[in-house]
Amino acid sequence: MSSTNSKDKDNPSKRIEYRGKNVRVSRTGGVSATKTFKGDGVGATINTKHGLRLHKRLFKGARMGFQNGNFQFIGRYNSGPFNFQCFKKWD
Repeated sequence: MSSTNSKDKDNPSKRIEYRGKNVRVSRTGGVSATKTFKGDGVGATINTKHGLRLHKRLFKGARMGFQNGNFQFIGRYNSGPFNFQCFKKWD
């Protein structure tokens, strides 16, 4: 899949990318490959750009983990008309 995105007619900004199952290629970010291994509420993700992430599911839509020695809390919440996404990284 490739996409182009223009926000303004006078000054267009182009987003060109390809997303496959384990590969992402973009104009500005380059190439990255990802593989995720999942178990019973725990998982590991290996990414060529960002290293190794170990994560554990807390509840539906939220997980915590460690990536490159940093603690992370990742959550997505959808309640009624409100959507909320949280990504907190502590060094």
